[in-house]
Amino acid sequence: MTAPANQAMNLRALPLPAGGHGDDYTLHLSLPEGDMPAAGWPLLLLLEAQMCMATAVETMQRMARRSDATGVRAMAVAGLAARDPANTQARRRDFATPGGGDGQRQANGQAPAFLDFLERTVLPQLDEAAPLDVTRRTLFGHSLAGYFTLWSLAQRPALFHRHVALSPSIWWDREALFAGIDRIAELGPQAFLAAGEWEGELPPWQAGLPGSEGALERRKSRRMAANARDLAERIARHPRARAEFHLYPDEDHASIVTAAMPRALRFAARP
Repeated sequence: MTAPANQAMNLRALPLPAGGHGDDYTLHLSLPEGDMPAAGWPLLLLLEAQMCMATAVETMQRMARRSDATGVRAMAVAGLAARDPANTQARRRDFATPGGGDGQRQANGQAPAFLDFLERTVLPQLDEAAPLDVTRRTLFGHSLAGYFTLWSLAQRPALFHRHVALSPSIWWDREALFAGIDRIAELGPQAFLAAGEWEGELPPWQAGLPGSEGALERRKSRRMAANARDLAERIARHPRARAEFHLYPDEDHASIVTAAMPRALRFAARP
């Protein structure tokens, strides 16, 4: 992002310790203008922020100007951006749990270590950098990062107040994730899940293109929308919990982040 864009978003980079995950990520923070709530700013923490930081900040800024009409209030937006977005091995290492997979690939998933990194390094760094409300933290992830977002809810439900998972890759280890959610559902988790209409089918513009048959087979086997809906319904069975699932017409796995951002921000901004 250019300097003028950074200035418009009040964006600054925060230091991370060298070594380990600190070598793979850059931590960004954008603070809103205006009067801060007495308890500090609510926090939205984005995973894979290189793909969605500008979208989240600019959408929040626009909608928070008329919070009475939009339901979105000003909040701090932080993001962990990969220094090398092409490093898919680091992505799978950090967001995948051990033992999952789709029958073709098995990962050396180190999600527990990455969750430790969020709790012990990232959140304290943000709390030191700005007055944040520790009771109003939302974790946001898409695809495999969306799976990690839900998995983190199952493992440490008190670390974040709300969880936003867009097109979460629940297929990675569905049974373990569902079992983990069942264990903590009575605590009253709050989760927002969404998927695109074309995540189980081929959109008209993709039909007939090279590789489209393989893409369709993967989409049907992974059941992105169905898994997300099933998990939201599972959470919502508990009286204290709140889970939303939204299916976005005419959107796919790549476009869902932009399409769902306004409603996800409204979910994160609720008192």
